[in-house]
Amino acid sequence: MLSSSSTTTRSGFTLIELMVAIGILAIVTAGAVSGIAAVDGARTREAAGKVSAAVRESFDRAALSGEMHRLVFELGGSGMRLESAEGFFTLPAVGGDLGESAEERASRLAQEEEELYDGLSDEAEAGLRALRQPPTWSPVDGPLGEGVDLGNAKILSFWSDAAEGFQSKGEAILYFFPRGETQDAVFFIGDRDEETFTVRVDGMAARVHAKFGRYDHRGQEL
Repeated sequence: MLSSSSTTTRSGFTLIELMVAIGILAIVTAGAVSGIAAVDGARTREAAGKVSAAVRESFDRAALSGEMHRLVFELGGSGMRLESAEGFFTLPAVGGDLGESAEERASRLAQEEEELYDGLSDEAEAGLRALRQPPTWSPVDGPLGEGVDLGNAKILSFWSDAAEGFQSKGEAILYFFPRGETQDAVFFIGDRDEETFTVRVDGMAARVHAKFGRYDHRGQEL
């Protein structure tokens, strides 16, 4: 007589197996998140390096050419370009609402410009207008004139010594003078406010400092 043995089929996971699976999933997830954060940090560091290099090149171009230069960038965007112009001019006052758009800023500055001439004679007004006539800006030759893309990172906010506080939207400009000087300035660069690189420009000494975190123009952590 043949004897047969029955087998019992077990389905599902035991509690220990389930805990082990959850632990492995947590480790894999943490590794993926850490990897993404490392990539984002590398991209932000690379963008900060591009801004620092652009500032240094702008210093050199202004000093060697004897012409005014300016870096132009859209806050919240990832592009910047370098332009130059012959001659000298007075920098426009900033003031106002630092959150205003480029169009609002242009309208406000035009109104303030007209108010300067109230009560002047025709001759005095003509002389003042000639003195304050802005130059014509043109892109410089080379990659900076064509525009530099910061990739996934953005210029989140910007301050210069012509402003009362940080500007977080609209067009922003950093000027460079023929003597190899610029304005004191601070760039906050990243893909979000929580993790940023600060690029700080010492205008008189022609030095650029890049550091992870948020620092004001004196190098004090915010």
